Parts: sequence; structure tokens; C-alpha cells
Amino acid sequence: MRAIRWASWLVSSGLLALLERLGIIEIVRYSYGKFKGPVIMDHRAKLQWARNHFGTLDQAVDAFIKNEPYKLSVKFDAQEDAYIAWLTEVTDMPAEWRLMLGDIIQNTRSALDALTYALACKNLGGPPSDRQVIQIQFVIVDDPGNWPGECGRRLSCLHPDAVTVIHGLQPCHRTDRTKRHALSVLRDLSNVDKHRHIVLALAAAASSGITITHPAIPGGTEVVDGYVGPIEKDTMVARWQYVAGGRPIPNIFHPDVDAHGKLGLDVQFPSGWPAYGGSVLGFLPNLLDFIETRVFPPLEALL
Repeated sequence: MRAIRWASWLVSSGLLALLERLGIIEIVRYSYGKFKGPVIMDHRAKLQWARNHFGTLDQAVDAFIKNEPYKLSVKFDAQEDAYIAWLTEVTDMPAEWRLMLGDIIQNTRSALDALTYALACKNLGGPPSDRQVIQIQFVIVDDPGNWPGECGRRLSCLHPDAVTVIHGLQPCHRTDRTKRHALSVLRDLSNVDKHRHIVLALAAAASSGITITHPAIPGGTEVVDGYVGPIEKDTMVARWQYVAGGRPIPNIFHPDVDAHGKLGLDVQFPSGWPAYGGSVLGFLPNLLDFIETRVFPPLEALL
């Protein structure tokens, strides 16, 4: 009853019509059974809100990386006759990035649940009861053995056709078992974010390199590259020697070596569950595109 009273107030106040004109929400009007009124379909608005947050995060990361948030030093190790480049300073990533990531994840997860709710309204001819609403959720299962129980608990208000579509989208049907399904990662990140911030790590991509300058080097410079790993203070990112005839050349013959690091940085999830070190800026747009192009259309066709 509360859901019906809420919908009636939105209509009578004129707020619902305003939101629809502004394109913030989409409304499907039903007149089934005892219920006659609008059902708000805001799953696309929620997904777009997640995209907006992603755009803000993407710009913030780009600006942070362009400022080269690290300082590199070079020293000569006399015992090994080798130069070592290491990070003496690393600027911490802004704490609000974790909050922004949480907003993206929760809005995306909520978009799936909002669409599931709309499908329930369609099948029932109106809003579900308060008891039913508590259970309604877009199911995401990795183990096919978990589907019957989750389906019976979460999707009992949906038409069988909608349940069939959602079943076909499940991670348990994936063919590539070496990678986690995007929906599985979304579910687990959402659960993590409910209790604590999602941890982020700054890492160097394979494009990283150290440019070494010295008059004795042909052309004046050379590049030592290939470092991949965490960007943390005191991390060694390169090591090199000058060799002649198979033997290291003593430091006295090349004392004025200068080095400048150009590290191709990326923001990653930590290694291990749930995202296993994946790129944050690579994963998120792929997830949003998957939901918008693969999940929404077949289910919206049933509304």
C-alpha cells in the first residue's frame, strides 16, 4: 500500500511529469487488475549516473597521472657495478576515488535491480507487496547449482520469459573459465563496498621506461624498459650495467649518468579476489557497455 500511495503522490504533485519531461526517468503506465498508475523505470537513469561518475573518475585519474606522481632517483651499486633506479617518493591517490568507485559500482548494481523490479511490476500488474520487494533482485550466480534457490527467492514475481532471459545471462554459462565474468565481479565489488572501501593500487604498465642520458651512449640516450608492478616508495624499477668485453665498466668511466623515468601508470584493483588485479579504467566501461547492450535490451523487450 505504501508503494501505491507514494506513486499517487508523485502523480498528484506534478513531480513525476516533470522528471519524465526532463528525461530523468521513463514511465510505463499499467492498468492491470486493481492497480492503475505509473511504474517508474529508472534503470537506465541509474546506469547513466554510473557513467557520469566514471567520466569524473577517468578525468581525475588522467590529471593525476599526467602530473607524474612519483620521484625517481638513480644510484650506483659498487658491489654489483650496476646502476639502480628506484622510487623515492610516490604521491598517494586521492581518497575520494574509492568513494567514486563505490558510487559507480552501487549505481550499476542498482540499475539491474531496478529493471528486475520493473519486470515484476509488469508481471504482477502493479507494484509488489512490501514483502515481495525485499526479495526482488537481479540474480547473479557462478555455480549452476545455486540457480534454483536464488531464482525461487529473487525472481518469483517475474514472468517465466524474463526468468529465462536472466538465466541465459548468468556467469555460470561462461565458456572462458580462466576469467571472471563481469557480472560476478560487479556483485562481489558491490558486496565489498557495502562494508568497506574498495581498495585501489597504482601500478606501472608494460610501457614503463627509464631514459638514460650520458655522452658515451650512442645517440646520447637509451631506454631501460619492461617494469610492471606496484608503484610504491623504495620500489626498484630498473637496473643496468655498462659492459665491455663481457665485463662491467667501472663507474669512474661513466660518472655523469642521468636518468628520467616515464612510467605508464594505471589504477588497478588489488591482486586476488574479487577483481584479481584488473585495470579499473578498463573494467568499468566494459561492464557498463555489457549491461547496456547485452542485459537491458532483451529484458526491456518484455516490459
